[in-house]
Amino acid sequence: MNKRILVTYFSASGETKEKGDVLASSLNADTFEIVPSQKYTYEDLNWRDRNKPFYKRDAPFMRMTHDFKKAIYISINKEKQYMPKEIEDKSILINSDINKVIKNLKSLI
Repeated sequence: MNKRILVTYFSASGETKEKGDVLASSLNADTFEIVPSQKYTYEDLNWRDRNKPFYKRDAPFMRMTHDFKKAIYISINKEKQYMPKEIEDKSILINSDINKVIKNLKSLI
């Protein structure tokens, strides 16, 4: 069976794009960058402001996970992670270095 893999990402600063490209390259996968029709401002992406409602507070992928019934949010980060309560039951948090995760994924595919 021939498996096809797609790495999809949104990157406001370019850091996630870099990691997405590394992941896709190591998995021999295609990439798709989600580009908003209007560029996000710092205020749009400031998830630490707990006074904002969920849909204005959290990153676009978190919002999409909330809005789409079958979506699952997966986050790979070696730092402390935050997950809004609105999507906790639809989230997978991996506390590790992304390079280690990529190596493990490659061995499974």
